[in-house]
Amino acid sequence: MKLTTKVIGSALCLALVTYVLSPGLKLLRHDGSPWEWRNQIISFSGVVALYLMATTVGLSLRSPWLDRRIGLDQAYRLHRHLGISASVAALLHWLVRQVPRWLVRFEIVKNPGDRMRGDYSRLEKVLYKLGLVLVEYAFYAAAVLVVIALLRRVPYRLFRKTHRLLPGVFLVIAFHASTAPLRDRWFASPAGYLVVAVALASASGAFVALFRRIGAARRMEGVVSSVDRYGALVDLEIELRGASLEHEPGQFAFLRFAHDPEPHPFTIAGSKSNGSSLRFVVKGLGAFTNRLSSRVYVGEPVGVEGPYGSFVFNSSDRRQAWVAGGIGITPFLEKIAALATSGTVQTSIDLWYCTRSEDEGTFPSNLEALCGLSGIRLHRMVAARGELFSAAYMREHIGDLGDVAVWFCGPDGFARSLRKDLQASGFDVDGSLHLEQFRFR
Repeated sequence: MKLTTKVIGSALCLALVTYVLSPGLKLLRHDGSPWEWRNQIISFSGVVALYLMATTVGLSLRSPWLDRRIGLDQAYRLHRHLGISASVAALLHWLVRQVPRWLVRFEIVKNPGDRMRGDYSRLEKVLYKLGLVLVEYAFYAAAVLVVIALLRRVPYRLFRKTHRLLPGVFLVIAFHASTAPLRDRWFASPAGYLVVAVALASASGAFVALFRRIGAARRMEGVVSSVDRYGALVDLEIELRGASLEHEPGQFAFLRFAHDPEPHPFTIAGSKSNGSSLRFVVKGLGAFTNRLSSRVYVGEPVGVEGPYGSFVFNSSDRRQAWVAGGIGITPFLEKIAALATSGTVQTSIDLWYCTRSEDEGTFPSNLEALCGLSGIRLHRMVAARGELFSAAYMREHIGDLGDVAVWFCGPDGFARSLRKDLQASGFDVDGSLHLEQFRFR
């Protein structure tokens, strides 16, 4: 079962348990009218939307605990899928509330009157209705921001600026979620307190995001100490100021350059002096990376945050197959260098370096020498020569794949094709295929 399905299923189960603990079922037994069903669907869909949003907020906080278990790249992909699911639940919640009101307004159905039962204090009524008014505007704002996040044509810079507003919008939603249980006396049951607990916990995460404190404990300052350019590639070395970044080969860090303070993730391609000097190799693939070559300069201040990632080549399998697509070679470079230095390779390793052209495969120039020293078998594949990687091709070279762990880093299309190909051949893609596919949207 996919991770997204598991998490969404868990949120739905928790929402169902919460609803069962509420007075909702009792009210339905007492009054089974369509209007009561509408009220209860509103309550349940609201809880579902809240729990999905709360999980989405939690995934955005770059938790080291979560990073160690599923990897930050997977956490961000899950964040996106849950954000879409939460939006669908919120839309259902809004429609179930609004459509009957429109029918009443146009006199298609009879007005049932005020169905807020029981004696409520003035404060309870004010809080409940204030939550309804505020969340109406928050819903419209969230809808616009979610659409911007999903449209790939929207420039990344605009996406980042608008996405920063979502935590503030969520705080309004959390207030509504905390006051909505006042209706139907949910606080007479554990359900009301459970909803408020989830709302408050996720609101604290929203405050962290709103004040841009995500990853603050892992931040350090550095300066660009060298810049080398190889066509579309920029090879950077960053000296950390009075600090070092303890990491494992294959992990990445967020960089904030003085000329563009937005955080961008880059794989650590090498390090020296016990992690006080870090190397990054960047290829121009987007607006920011295309501009980096002309804007970065020696002496430029850089903020470094990390390390992150679970792409660290740990497995109990007898053999490993590394597959790099283009600039996807970078997660492997530091590991290759470490093995070349130690001279001890306990696992049989084959590396397939797949590029579009001969020229792309010339970086790094010492790759053959490093692989020779580390005992890694290097296989170069060039698409321009008609050489395309496949599961069958890998099996021809290393035999049965039953005890092989595959580590892949490269373009999304290549990753999807490889996963489908391996799955069709009977390979355990869920347990033995490790992908590094980091992107914000």
